[in-house]
Formats: sequence, structure tokens, C-alpha cells
Amino acid sequence: MFAPNKIFMRQIVAIVAALLLLGCSAASTSDGTTPPNASGPAVSAITVTATPDSVNFSQTSTIRATVYDSSGGPVSGVSLVFALDQPSLAFITPAIATTDATGLATATLTARSQQGNVNVSATDGTTTSANRQVAIQSGVTAATVNVTADPSTILIGATSAIRAEVLDSTGAWVPNGTAVSFAVANPTFGSMAVAAATTVSGVATATFEAGSTPGNAAINVSSGGITNSVDVLINQTAPASLEFISATPGLIAIQGSGGVETAVVAFRVNDQNGNPIPSIGVSMTLEGPGGGAYIDNDGTPNQINVSSNALGIAQATLRSGTVAGPATILAEITVGGVVFRVRSSVVSIGGGVPSAGRFSVAATRLNLPALDKNNVTTEVTAYMADRFGNYNILEGTTVSFYSEPALAIDTAGSVLVGADGTATVTARTQHPNQPAYPVPGGYDVGPEAWETTLLGYVNEWYGWTARVQAERGWAGDNTPRDGLVSVLVVTDGEEHFDDLNANGIYDAGIDQMVDTFDDPFIDYNDDINLAQNTGYTSSGSDPIEMFVDANQNGTWDHKNNVWDSDKKIFHNFKILITGEPEILICPVAEDPDTLVQSCETSLFNVIDGADPDLRAGYKRFRFLVADMNLNYPSAGTKVSASADKGKLLSEKITFEDSSEVPGKIEYYATLLDDDPGDADPPKLVEFKVTVEWEGKKIEKSIFGYID
Repeated sequence: MFAPNKIFMRQIVAIVAALLLLGCSAASTSDGTTPPNASGPAVSAITVTATPDSVNFSQTSTIRATVYDSSGGPVSGVSLVFALDQPSLAFITPAIATTDATGLATATLTARSQQGNVNVSATDGTTTSANRQVAIQSGVTAATVNVTADPSTILIGATSAIRAEVLDSTGAWVPNGTAVSFAVANPTFGSMAVAAATTVSGVATATFEAGSTPGNAAINVSSGGITNSVDVLINQTAPASLEFISATPGLIAIQGSGGVETAVVAFRVNDQNGNPIPSIGVSMTLEGPGGGAYIDNDGTPNQINVSSNALGIAQATLRSGTVAGPATILAEITVGGVVFRVRSSVVSIGGGVPSAGRFSVAATRLNLPALDKNNVTTEVTAYMADRFGNYNILEGTTVSFYSEPALAIDTAGSVLVGADGTATVTARTQHPNQPAYPVPGGYDVGPEAWETTLLGYVNEWYGWTARVQAERGWAGDNTPRDGLVSVLVVTDGEEHFDDLNANGIYDAGIDQMVDTFDDPFIDYNDDINLAQNTGYTSSGSDPIEMFVDANQNGTWDHKNNVWDSDKKIFHNFKILITGEPEILICPVAEDPDTLVQSCETSLFNVIDGADPDLRAGYKRFRFLVADMNLNYPSAGTKVSASADKGKLLSEKITFEDSSEVPGKIEYYATLLDDDPGDADPPKLVEFKVTVEWEGKKIEKSIFGYID
């Protein structure tokens, strides 16, 4: 009993001696110099902190005191004395400490074995800090009792489990074996099966048994002087129906996508007269889609029990996971052995980010008859969906459109995706009027091998360059891809992957991903090939292609060989701009001996069908219908051939809308002698090709004889 008092007395003596020493040092020395603590800036303020400010028996708290001068700067070399107003609750070591270069002095407070609050202060003999309070706790005293009843509404004679969770002042469970008392406030409503229980893992339970009187029974629960209560409603009339009320909103976003990720699903419990019944326990079960979606955050995330409120409404909150799809909630109540069930409407979980594998573009017109016209329009629409195929992607997603020369877009650069996962802009023809763009349409690009072959073919058979291009002043190397114009569509999304283990996330080494180019670019020369890692043109005879610098490093970046969940995904969409078609006709001259065919330049002749010559009775024709870039005409164009004598075998073509190159530009016809062996002299015959194009009729004829 005397040892603590001796220790306490020694501390008091030491503190008094220190204060006397400080008091002496504060006086001037014999030679008139300033005492040690006064040699620097004068002490203006002292602050004290405690970390933590609440400890249990025998635990410690770090005490920090900081000294400041009048300008707010730290003061070093100051001797501070730490003091406690309740030394019976704790002690502090060291009792005296000197501030360092930052003005800080540190000590340790150690709690004794008694509850209470102790104030800590620090002084240099002239200036004293404000008190800093540290709470000393036993660590085992009940501070909170949380009480629940399951179910909270019962019928006469039924039971309810009363659960009490007992916490200490730190929010932790009290030790096992802590006593808890249970009592019914009004015994008329029923009784407790046991009056007391002890805690296990902070929880004690007891059973309430309802009597024969309906009403609201209050159950009082107490532990260590802390009391709480819960009400149990005793009904005389059983519920008669359960109905679904609403699911709001009906569309939520997948987890982590940035959209609304929760929906409130509500049901109502009614009695036999259709009146709502409060405090009825409703069991709810989530059905689909998996991926971490839940309605309860305990060990049974797909199930929850909810009591109806004063309006008879029982509701649960559906939270999305990482998998998109439809979700419903099945609700049920059991009354007298009869189960009432009802299912909610579907809540669609979507709203993910666009996937590169679910990104496409379309247009209302693919072939614009406007090589020599401005302001011919088409609507270009980007279609997006998330990795699961849900097109209700995150609303507000921005889509940017860029175009090659000859097209202009009606947006300053971007539009927002709507609820249907689409973004639409208007594109119009708008041809540059500069020497740098000698070819109407897109950029003038060098011909590929197939285009060189095509140009050679039409020159050989039809004299294309000499007869048409030179005559009209067209460049001699115009080829189909000169009419193709790219529209670059860009949005923020993720690279595609095949989710092979169906967990809703990308797993390196398990899932298969498709790596895309890091920087989007406008494919002027139409050679992008993701599989072959080719496409961007930075040098050579073709124009250098414009790109979107995603990471702003000033250079075009290839692939990074990792799966990206957030990057610029893009699509180059092709529009074909075509012009008025030209018609060239070639009567085929055949040499049966050498099997050589050529194009006749003089009048053709259909030999009498009775002639034994193998070439008798017919004449074959080839004819070419193409614009200056050797492209087929626009949608709705009709191509046909006719002859005013004989019998003509020929196909008739009506073009559909397309931007594919190469396309059909050559046709065939055969003119037959329809009266072989006649004695009539040769008759003049007209072979004519007619093209109905954009409200205009274009015709070309050649003449010959039929025997």
C-alpha cells in the first residue's frame, strides 16, 4: 500500500525541484546574461496532443508537446515539465523533456488500473499549455446494447427470437459470459422463456412467447446498467396477400462503372380486407445474374428478411456486381403453413463501359453520289455494348468523330451516348478546293496490286485512260480506293477478352484478350489490319495519317501487349463517294484459231446463224459502267442493255447501297441472229447501254450489222 505513495512522492519532489530550477534560471545571472530558456525567442504558446486519447488499463499513449514563439515558429532547447491532474489514474515518463529542433518534446503516459479521465499539460515555468484529456477505460464495461427481434411481427401464441449484441466503449464485443437480462415491459402480452443469458461472441439470445392479447410488446434488455428495448407486434388477423409494388430504377450499372449501382425493390403485405399490415417478416431471395450482385451484405448475400413498415411496405436494396444481366427478387411470407409468393419485375444490370469487341459503326447511306457535289449527307451511328453484349452502357459516354478530307461532321468533336448505346452524327460531302487534293473524294493514295491489275485490264479492253480519263482531264492513276473516305470513331472503353472462367473479370494467363492499337488514327489508305499489326502510315508516298495521341507523348503508339480496362477504342468506317458513271462498250472480236479475244474498233457484224463458221449467229459484248475512280454507281442506279434487232441476252442490274471495293463495273451481253438462213440483206442494228443514275438517264450506243 505504501510503495505507490513513495513513487508518487518522488515524482512530486522531482517536479518541484525542476520548477525551482526553472524559476532560478529565469532570473538574470551575475553577469546580467539571459537564462538558458530565454536565450532564444520567447515562448509564446505550448500545445499538447495525445495519441491515442483513449486507452485501457496498463496501456500507453504518446504525449507530444510543441513550443512556439510569437511568430508561430518552433522553439528548441526549452525544458518542459509534464503534469497530470489525476496521477492516481496514470503516470508520465519522463517528467521533464527538452524540445528538439522542431520545438517538439515527447513523453509516454501509462494507464494504471482505475477508470477515469486524466488531463495532461506541459509548462516551461512561465507558459502552460491547455489540458489534453486522456480517457482510461477498463476495456470490459458494456457501453452499447443493440436489440433485434426476429420476426418483429407475430400472431397470438407465436414466438420471436430476441437478440442482444453487447459492445464496449470501443465498439468491440464484451467478453464471453457477460450477463444480459431480458424482461417484457407488460406481461399481459407474453413472457420470456428465460430471464437472463450470457454472451457468446458478444451476443446473448432469449425467446419471447406471445400471450393471447394482441398489441405491441416492448422487450427490455439490459447489461451492466445499459438498457435498450425492441417492440414485437402481436397480430390477431393473419396477412392475406403479398404484392409487388415497384423496382426503382429498372436499370442499374454494373459495379465500378460509375453509374447508379442500386435499385430499391418494394413489396406490400395486406390483410384480408386489403389493408396494409406493418411489421410482417418478408423473406426475399435474389435470382440472377451472379457476379457479386447482392441484397444483403452478410453471409447470405442472395437472401434477406425484412419487416413491413407502417404502410405494409417491405423493401430491399439490390446492389449490382461485375456481371450484367436481368435480376429479379422473389418475396414470400408464410401464414398458418400457407406460403404466399410474388416475384418482382426485372431489374436490368448493365451500364458497363464499351467493349472493343462490341463496337461497330453504320451509316444510312454508304455510297454518296457526290464526287462533284457538296452537302450530300449521311447519318453515321456508332453502336456500343459492354463485354456481355448489353447495349445499355454507361450513359454519358463520349464518342468522338473525325473525318478524312471530302467529308465534314456536324459536331465539334464529340457526342454523348444515349440510353440505347448509340451516338449519331451527320456527315456531309465537303470537297477541299486546293491543289494538294487533286482527286475528288478522299486522299489520293497509291494503288494496291489489285488496283494496278484492274487499271491494266480496263486499259487493255476499253482504252480507259486514253478514251475517258484523258478526255475528261482525270488523273491517269485514279483507282477505287481514291473514292473511299474514312470516318474515325473513338470512345473510352476496354479491350475485348473471352472470360473463360466466367468470373466477370479479366485474368491474365487464363482469359484470351484482343490487343488493340494504343493511339487511334484515320486510315487514309485503307490498309489497317489489327491481326497483322499493320495500318498506321507515318512515311512513304501515301499521306501521313492523323492520330489521336491518347497519352500525349507526341508519337504514335502501337500495342502494349496487356489487357486495358480503360483506353481509347476506335473504328475506321468507310464511306464511298462516287460520281456520274461513264459507259464504254466493247464488241468482242474472237479468233477461234488462237483463242485470242480483243475489242473491235470498227462496226460489229453478227454473221447469219446458218453460216458454218463457228462464230456465226451471235456477237458478244462487254461493257463498262464506272465513275472516274472505277467505282460502281450509287444505290438505285439501274444498268441495262438493249438492241433494236435480233435477240439480246443480257442481265439487268439495280444497285444496292454499299461501300465495298472493288465492286461490279463490267457487264456482258450477247446479240443473237433471230432469223438464221434468211435471204435478207444485212440490217443495221443499234446496241445500246442505258444507265439510270440519280434521276438522270445516261446512254451510249454502237452500231453494226446483223445478217
